Amino acid sequence: YQDRSNLGLPAPDRVGQTMAVFARVKAMRVVRARFRRAGPPRLELGVDCFSAEEDEKGRPNEQGTLLGDDPAPRGLTVSLVIVFFGQSYLEKLFKAGDRVFFSGKLEIYRGRLQLINPEFEIDKDAPEENSGDPADAKPPRTGIVPIYSLTEGLGQRSYRRLVFRAVREYADICLETLSQKIRDKHKLPPMAAALGNLHFPPTPEESGRARRRFRFEELFM
Repeated sequence: YQDRSNLGLPAPDRVGQTMAVFARVKAMRVVRARFRRAGPPRLELGVDCFSAEEDEKGRPNEQGTLLGDDPAPRGLTVSLVIVFFGQSYLEKLFKAGDRVFFSGKLEIYRGRLQLINPEFEIDKDAPEENSGDPADAKPPRTGIVPIYSLTEGLGQRSYRRLVFRAVREYADICLETLSQKIRDKHKLPPMAAALGNLHFPPTPEESGRARRRFRFEELFM
């Protein structure tokens, strides 16, 4: 999982902490060492981090954020440097204006706040009204977001959307294998709730309860 439930703004007092940020790429460059023995090229991204609060419909709050359609967010912004050592090839993935989730340990170097080799996901979805059609359902972009082990050619966003739709459409019709008595005795969630919370938990605790339910089945069923 990647915890995006508390997207924050980088600050000196958070140096050393692992944090997630939502940012817009404003510039990038590949830095090559003068001497080969100094190491491979690195990619540096200059980004602006924004607050990313959403209302219950996935729309920006009254101040405007990157999660909305406002091309010039009006909320507080903080500059940050993203550094990918030995991964200059990632330059092909980014372009100025991209909105990206980054997650990693916040560091400071020569007065610059930076994340080194963070996990990232380029955000290409804009919040929109739910049409009610299951085929149009989109997984949440904030909160506790699942990260899957994937084969080449299959991206996190595409796979996450497939899983979200499958859970949304079929979790309620999956056969319940544990009786109410057993679930109550061991404080285990129902099948449908466990499937949903295994993939898209509202809190880390709920994902833990879901995993516990399926481990119980593996051991005793």
